[in-house]
Amino acid sequence: MKHQRRVVITGFGLVSPLGNTVEDLSTNVFAGKSGIKQFVGPYLDKLSCKVAAQADFDPTKYFEKKSDYSILDRNGQMALHASKEAVKHAQLNTEGLNKLRTGVYVGTGMGGIHSVEDGYQTLFVEGENRLKPYTVLMCMYNSAAAAIATHFGISGPNLTFSTACSSSAVAIGQAMKDIRYGEIDVALAGGTDAILAYASIKSWEAIRTLAEEDKEGAAEGGN
Repeated sequence: MKHQRRVVITGFGLVSPLGNTVEDLSTNVFAGKSGIKQFVGPYLDKLSCKVAAQADFDPTKYFEKKSDYSILDRNGQMALHASKEAVKHAQLNTEGLNKLRTGVYVGTGMGGIHSVEDGYQTLFVEGENRLKPYTVLMCMYNSAAAAIATHFGISGPNLTFSTACSSSAVAIGQAMKDIRYGEIDVALAGGTDAILAYASIKSWEAIRTLAEEDKEGAAEGGN
């Protein structure tokens, strides 16, 4: 039996409806603020659900060059930003890492759903016969993990997990196991989803899982 090593979490990074840094999230949570707001989107008049926990994330504010984010779906953009925040929060010197013994573990429920939807719009609605060159990369479930590994030059395990709502937990759990049993020394682990796309929302509406309350703070009973 392999020796079990102690595993610790040294840094956090995130994109959330209550802020895109640990400090902003903590401040807003302890202030009792709700992340539920009026949904902003192009198909609002066709949706029964008018509120959502929608993250305020503009990639132009978090990436130096357009080429750093334009080949990623929104879920990949958010994941890459969160990973950079986690590395900074942990004060981790990525240049000093053994890249072969560093892993990336990402969970996602629906992958690049925005890019999938955009592709269908282009082909079936607009009648075009050509898609963006990077459509495959943007749609694939492992694109977020690949983007993180590429950014930091990580060449250890690069794994993507899709187990519905438990995807992030499974990713973190597997990363913990691999560190504990000596397969790797360091991991960037977590999850990402950007499912506030029209087709996605309509799918959830079809199984009646979304609140139709038209008030901000609906998760708090509409207060």
